[in-house]
Amino acid sequence: MAATFQVIGIILLPIFVLLSQEHSSASPSDIAIYESAGDMLRLFRNLTNHLGVILATGLGNVLFYLILYKEKLVPKWISIWGFLGNIVIMLASFLIIFQLIEVISTEYGLMSIPLVVQEIVLAIWLLTKGLTIKTNAQQNV
Repeated sequence: MAATFQVIGIILLPIFVLLSQEHSSASPSDIAIYESAGDMLRLFRNLTNHLGVILATGLGNVLFYLILYKEKLVPKWISIWGFLGNIVIMLASFLIIFQLIEVISTEYGLMSIPLVVQEIVLAIWLLTKGLTIKTNAQQNV
C-alpha cells in the first residue's frame, strides 16, 4: 500500500517540472493559474507522501513491533522503542499535513531521530543476536 502511494508521488514529479516550464514562459495574466495548479499539486503530493506512505508504513510497523513484543522475539525495550518511534513519526506527518511544521525543519528532524536510531539498533541486534525462536517443546513448558 505504501509503495502505491510512493509511486503516485514519484509520478507527480515530472508534472511539477512541466508546470514549472510552462510557468516560466507564461504571460503575466496566466501566472496565477500556474501557481494555483502548482499549489494544488503540491498539496496532493504532500497528502500522498505523508498520509499515504508514512501512515501506511507506520501502521504496518506498529503491528510489526507489537508482534515482536508479544512473541518476545527481540528484547522488549527494542519493541517498545520501535512502537513509540512509529507513533511519533505518524504524529509528525499529521503536523505536516496541518501545516504546523515543515517537512524540512528542525522539528521534523527531531521527531524522526528516535525511529531512525531504533531501526539501526534493531538491525545491529538482528545481525549480532538474531531472533529468539522458541520450539514447540519450549512453548509448552
